[in-house]
Amino acid sequence: MFALLGDIQFNLPTYFDGMDAQFGADFAEHPLIEGKPRLQWIGDRLDDYRIDLSFHSWYCDPEAELKRLRQALQAHMAMSFVLGNGDYKGWFVLTEVQAMSRQTDKYGTLTCLEATITLREYVGDKNNPLPPPAVRPKRAPAAAQASPVSAAGGLAGLASAANTVRDGVRQA
Repeated sequence: MFALLGDIQFNLPTYFDGMDAQFGADFAEHPLIEGKPRLQWIGDRLDDYRIDLSFHSWYCDPEAELKRLRQALQAHMAMSFVLGNGDYKGWFVLTEVQAMSRQTDKYGTLTCLEATITLREYVGDKNNPLPPPAVRPKRAPAAAQASPVSAAGGLAGLASAANTVRDGVRQA
């Protein structure tokens, strides 16, 4: 899996060649009498991502995946965008879906589909931001926070700490 948008998994045809990102800032231009104009930063633009996707009947139902993308587009909802390595990019809305059938069987059933989607950053209300999708780990008691390996705990304390980390990753 390369990325996750809400509950939709993306498998790219290649590696990072399948994702383009665009970031920017806006500037006002103030003309001057005699001389070049001055620029004043107004604010940042919303981030945009274009992702190339490949759906093949070997590992999914291409028509069902296209239907899921269309439903997400029609829902007009912000979804969390997380890369496969756990890098949380933020909340995004799906603004465009382009699809091209690449292969069908002899009956016309779609077996390979390529799609390009466009995501635009969703900022929402600054006073009430949307929370990141990760699960927060439970707070451990103060004694356990001091050191997972102590003279009394030894390797058992280290194993307990490893299990806690593993359980936290599973929940996320």
